Amino acid sequence: SNMLSFVLSSHEEMEQLFRRRNLPVFAFLVLLISCEGQPGGFSYDESGGVGPSNWAKLQLDGQDNQCGGLSDTSFGQSPIKIGTDLVGRCDSDMANFALEPGDCRWEDLDFVITSNGVRVQRKNTKSCSLGQMEIPRSTSKFKALQFHIHSFTEHKIMDSSRSDAQLSAEMHIVHEDQGSESNRTSELAVLGITMNSQGGQARDHPDFEWYLRGFERAATEISASCPDPGSQETIPNVVSVQKAVQCPATNEYPTLSSKEPFPDDAPNMYELPGDDFGIFTYKGSLTTPPCSEVVHWNVVDRTMEVSQNQLDRLQLLILCYVQQNLSRDGASVESCHHGSLADSNGSTARPVQPLNGRRVFHHCPMDPSTSVIDMQSNYVELQSKTGKANKPGTAKSKLISSSFNGPSSNTFKMAKDLLLLVATFGTLAIAALFLVVSFCCTSDLQRSEIQQEKKDSLALHTLLGCSKNENDDVATIELGHQGLSARHRRAKV
Repeated sequence: SNMLSFVLSSHEEMEQLFRRRNLPVFAFLVLLISCEGQPGGFSYDESGGVGPSNWAKLQLDGQDNQCGGLSDTSFGQSPIKIGTDLVGRCDSDMANFALEPGDCRWEDLDFVITSNGVRVQRKNTKSCSLGQMEIPRSTSKFKALQFHIHSFTEHKIMDSSRSDAQLSAEMHIVHEDQGSESNRTSELAVLGITMNSQGGQARDHPDFEWYLRGFERAATEISASCPDPGSQETIPNVVSVQKAVQCPATNEYPTLSSKEPFPDDAPNMYELPGDDFGIFTYKGSLTTPPCSEVVHWNVVDRTMEVSQNQLDRLQLLILCYVQQNLSRDGASVESCHHGSLADSNGSTARPVQPLNGRRVFHHCPMDPSTSVIDMQSNYVELQSKTGKANKPGTAKSKLISSSFNGPSSNTFKMAKDLLLLVATFGTLAIAALFLVVSFCCTSDLQRSEIQQEKKDSLALHTLLGCSKNENDDVATIELGHQGLSARHRRAKV
């Protein structure tokens, strides 16, 4: 990710962002130049002295280079490795996530190819919304700015079912805090989605296909504007070193796979991973210089499956990026060259960074009504089925499944059974205590009534007089003209 070159889609939005962060406005020009592979920039190739191992040493004019990590923040550097212990553990469910699609239509999208990936953004930043995201442990709502794709995955999810932890590509949907000017933070939220082809067995991903066609149309337009390579005199200042694919001539991009018009419906980036996915969350950084430690990472725990054909086309777009060199007046293209920042293996992925004590939480796609133990707060949450995941009007945000069949379902069943057992014993204890108290109170009351009855009997005998039947063990006490009588057991002397 790159907070400026990748995140922002217009000079106006860049300037506004820099003013909000109290950064010099001219700084975005310097960083834009460096991110496009010009002198003073960075690369994924280590041979030139500006590869990932040297990013912390780069001098970025007007920017605070944080690629070496900071000691005074809780965020740290990205990407990271997510081990098998995290993959097989569930800390919470998905009830505190909300992914709401926007109202942008296909014609509102701008498809851009850069020196280290491909990017989708809005043509007009004020025309529509790409969507918004709510995440756990944050009160902010984050609006989507764009998504971009790296060649090879940056986050390494060590799932035992995968033959290689590093997969073919990784998509980053970048969001900015959309709070008011008074309470807006400089933090970003990124939804990371790893991509692979299941060993070439997967079918075409129908939704991702439309994004690919948008990138290919952009590449074709660039290629059409390039002069014949043989007539070029300008020496490129960045030479591509990748050897993963054989690139066509800069003015001969392959014919489009399809010229079919875009669908009429609005695209939804959040549907790309499919249904029933979980998310790993942690605090980290941008994965390209200046590596600012401002990112709430949300990495989807399942792979987005695409066909091998789609991966090959994506790799061609990223690794055969065409850099246009304009004339001094900017009116024409003098020359073109391949200027990908990828290393010789075709990677535009930063190596994993140390975790340094940070916590990674796994939110699993289970029923949100299930009791789960939040490992960070050490308390039991009883999530309501009216959680934030599928809000009214956002029916296409498919976040929560009705059940969870992952590797830690037994753990949750045991936790649930334990809670039920504790609740049952507690109820029984309260009921037993109630019975004991009731019995004691009732016995005391009965004894008191018997004693009072004896006192009343003696008083009646003394004051009113009695007629006794010697053959009967019951004495009848007549109370004058009132016609009242009381039957008492004879007192034995």
